[in-house]
Amino acid sequence: MSEPAPVFLLVDGHSLAYRAFYAYARGAEGGLRTSMGIPTSVSYGFIKILLDVL
Repeated sequence: MSEPAPVFLLVDGHSLAYRAFYAYARGAEGGLRTSMGIPTSVSYGFIKILLDVL
């Protein structure tokens, strides 16, 4: 048996960040924030979408 070919995944990070911003940061409550008020919606959305792909 031959070994399977390696997988190459090319990610458009700018597109993921853009989608995460408009999907998560524009929610009814204004998106996710830390206890100090720092917005984290884009970071959360970016990682969530990336992990869904993987």
